[in-house]
Amino acid sequence: RAATDALRAIETAADEIVPDSGDETDDTDNEQEAAARRRRREARASRRELIENKLSDVVRFDDDERERRRQSSEAQRPLDSIGPLQSTMAESAGRAGESGEGSGDESNDDLLNDEAPASADAAAASALPELPANRAELLAAIATGDFGLTMDRSSTLATPARRALKRAAQARGLAVPTAMEQHRRGQDLPDGWHVIKSVPGLDDVCIDGAKTIKLVSMLTRTRLTASGTLLHSVPFSTNAGSMELMTDTALIARRHVASNLTPETISSLRRKIPRDHHDWALLQQCLHEAGIEVCPCSGCPVFDLQRWPSNVKQAFWEALVAMSDASHGRQGGGGSFENAMAKLSSLVQSLPSQPPASPPASPPASPPA
Repeated sequence: RAATDALRAIETAADEIVPDSGDETDDTDNEQEAAARRRRREARASRRELIENKLSDVVRFDDDERERRRQSSEAQRPLDSIGPLQSTMAESAGRAGESGEGSGDESNDDLLNDEAPASADAAAASALPELPANRAELLAAIATGDFGLTMDRSSTLATPARRALKRAAQARGLAVPTAMEQHRRGQDLPDGWHVIKSVPGLDDVCIDGAKTIKLVSMLTRTRLTASGTLLHSVPFSTNAGSMELMTDTALIARRHVASNLTPETISSLRRKIPRDHHDWALLQQCLHEAGIEVCPCSGCPVFDLQRWPSNVKQAFWEALVAMSDASHGRQGGGGSFENAMAKLSSLVQSLPSQPPASPPASPPASPPA
């Protein structure tokens, strides 16, 4: 409307402007002619001012419209557009603040409210918690707050996660869990399934923070593999980086591992472990901290390595060496760990099931007279 008014004003002014070439050379002293010239000049000046005002209205209207669209776009942008680091931290903060019964989607919906002003994103970002500063804080954050757990349950992650789970199940001859078998492209993650993703910027404040998270993940998978539930934790990759699909059971195991793992054990695993020199004490310590508190061969609450078959001991040791290589970022470490888990899984499945340790026997009853 402003542009139309401006164009009409320009056309009207052009029609009404009277050439003044004769005005400048007219030397008559007629006062009426002089007054007429002044009126024409004033009219032309007034028309020029009107045209300039209308054009200014058009420019101002265009600027205001661009600003309105920018603010509307910022108010409607999703959480991920805040930035990968702030998004992941906001997700961790949202989960840590839940009571345990609420749905993560509800807190996410609050953050994605289309009517929220752009300033709300800045306020939420300023209130985000700080990243763990050292290994001890990081382990505590994993044990108590599921650090690294994303609230994003969309098909963007669900579809590649399901593909990775299906490949892992086929490689080991296992059935895909029902919930994921029934999952279809475009659907969100089913209930009871979660995704762990890396947190950009963690290594800037916590030395080897990403490698520590990876080590916790591998110890968790070792625990799950030894218990025959290896499909409860499956790594996968997307364009956004490496991630891990976990069930509720795997999350509980991950918390247990993080709560028992110590920075000293991490330092031991960070050192290169010789393949031919077997440090069984270190192996037993790592397995215990991974939650394997019952000997898989004897069923006793204390590891009796003398009763372990040589192939089982070798499989556990190869898993430990591969875990050290992968956590240290050595070439081929990740693939070696996957192979070690596959070998360990087949051996564990072939072991006879061991009953839990029995309580002390009662004194024998006196024989009847």
